[in-house]
Amino acid sequence: MNRRAIIATAILFISLTSCSNALKFKIKDNESRPRSPARSPVKYRPLSFLELQPHLLWYGLTISSISPVVWGYQMSKLNPQVKTTVANIAMLSLSVIPTQALLKMLQLNLGTPIKRHLNPWCAFACMGAIQGGVTGQASVFFSRAFGIGNPKLTDALRGYQLSALKDTIAQGLPFAFSDLVQHKLLDRLLPSSSTSSWLSSIKRGIAVVTTSALGTVLSQICQNLHFALVSSPGLSYTAAAKQLWDRNGVGMFFNGAASRLGLVLVVSVLNQAILKQAWQGVPVPLSPRMLLNRRRRRAMLPRQSARHPDRREQEKQCSQAEREGSVIAL
Repeated sequence: MNRRAIIATAILFISLTSCSNALKFKIKDNESRPRSPARSPVKYRPLSFLELQPHLLWYGLTISSISPVVWGYQMSKLNPQVKTTVANIAMLSLSVIPTQALLKMLQLNLGTPIKRHLNPWCAFACMGAIQGGVTGQASVFFSRAFGIGNPKLTDALRGYQLSALKDTIAQGLPFAFSDLVQHKLLDRLLPSSSTSSWLSSIKRGIAVVTTSALGTVLSQICQNLHFALVSSPGLSYTAAAKQLWDRNGVGMFFNGAASRLGLVLVVSVLNQAILKQAWQGVPVPLSPRMLLNRRRRRAMLPRQSARHPDRREQEKQCSQAEREGSVIAL
């Protein structure tokens, strides 16, 4: 088994493990959440700054333990003169995990208000521009370690426009088209009843994976150009593109996409499992009068269901639609 197969297998294992954990958390959350009538939607309030930090810290530590290894591997493949191993890259990346986790928290703290008050697309672009600095810091470190160049720390901000475009494509495609792929294509190919939640989860995962893979391939050229700009501060955009072409040929458009695909899948899963819940907020406590009215309605449901046999099925469909409507890809 060659080196690429080993890396792809490891990334696939990490992605599947994260998907499984996220699915368990989602099922547990749905089972523990009390079901309410469709006419009584639950209201949410945004998390405060202090309440949000544990979610962002957990997200930053999780993704920062994987992303530097992927970036170092991509830089080694874009520069054929670099002779190193994956184990060496993993050992080198240990020294940048704390810095990467703090930078990731800063990125999310700056991007979360934009997402709340504007729209997700602006959040993707702004967080992608900040991500350029996060990736740039790791690029500066690996450039010095591999002997590619000797960039300064301020050079980590070069090419932030490319990073903004990269994240807009890579995260925007799952956000915009995963629901469309699931409902317009997969639901027609694999029809399921409202009670088969496991099949809906599988179709949801397939939709997110396929759209994420497409976004990864389309945006890989932006990632490679960003690496070249940071590694060689004296090059312009056109000179960096020419250097990539001379060293990689047509591969400048897709080299590194295979390893980055696993990273994008992990990011999509973490957005679902951590950031989606953090951005959604917490349920607002109901007043005593609202609780009393809800209890009265629930007390009447069994008798209504007995009189109308199809009422129970309607309630299941409303509950299923409510759960599916709360799932979005960020």
